[in-house]
Amino acid sequence: MKFESLEEPLQPVASFKVVDNNLIFAIINNFSSQMMGQQGAYQLRQAIKQCTNVITFDIQLSKNWIKAEGASHLGKGLSKCLQIINLKLDLDSNNIGVNGISLLFDGIKHCSSLQNLSLALECNYIGSKGLQNLGIAIRQCQNILILSLSLYDNSITSEGVNYLVESIIKCQNLQNLHLSFVYNNIGNKGASTLILGLSQLINLSHLNLSLGSTWIFTDVDSELGLAFKQYKNLFKLVLSLDSNKIENREICNLAEGLAQCQNLQHIILDLSRNDLKEEWLNNFGTRLKNNLNIKILDLILVSYLKGKNKFQLLSNLRKMKRLVKLYYKI
Repeated sequence: MKFESLEEPLQPVASFKVVDNNLIFAIINNFSSQMMGQQGAYQLRQAIKQCTNVITFDIQLSKNWIKAEGASHLGKGLSKCLQIINLKLDLDSNNIGVNGISLLFDGIKHCSSLQNLSLALECNYIGSKGLQNLGIAIRQCQNILILSLSLYDNSITSEGVNYLVESIIKCQNLQNLHLSFVYNNIGNKGASTLILGLSQLINLSHLNLSLGSTWIFTDVDSELGLAFKQYKNLFKLVLSLDSNKIENREICNLAEGLAQCQNLQHIILDLSRNDLKEEWLNNFGTRLKNNLNIKILDLILVSYLKGKNKFQLLSNLRKMKRLVKLYYKI
């Protein structure tokens, strides 16, 4: 089945999988970088709203400049698809802004069966106010189990993080969460609020936090690392802290916090391009090895370990005999 109602030069194609004469899967993926604009978004809305039996929708609309009005059209189209369980939207670089978030979710909130939501919202001028609107919208998705939000470069501060966390913790069924705040100015306060707040999600087993280049630095009162001790059921943690100003003390706090996550078995930790020194290695390993359940450590370090320091790192981490696998990239 194809949608070919849009004017040239777009000619978008929607791909479908049909089972027992019911449409259950839709991919609309020929729109990226087409500059379809608001008129194109309206025509897409007319096509989407016909997909009333779709349960999985994957829509790629990056770099189309649909703005807030286009986001409204998209939301209205999706509001007719009440059977959706899995929804993936790539709206990277569309200038939807603060109001666009609300208008988009005015439609999505009607998808009461939604369990898996992935939103790519990079470079959309959302800001902290937009994140507040996003949070208000997400708290209406009470059945959601898996949530992925990419918020790269949106001028978000710690205030915006607070808004979002207050709403996400209302979704107590969440099991898998991926949040990316890369290139936002959330700082220590935002990072601590995020990590401590999310610990209230008692069913969370998989957590992926991308906090690279977010102006996190070590200070005397930082609780960033220690906050992880509040997580009771976390099984896998992917944590990217690259390109900040984190120093030895905070890394030791992080290891101490992770050591108290008693169900944690798999850690992927990116500490590249921070102000770490050689002496942190022993302290990190000593603290982390106190967690008897950790099976896999994937430690990523780039740009400042050379020569004998590589071997020192491996030697110290291999002393953590309970890590049955060690992955590293240096």
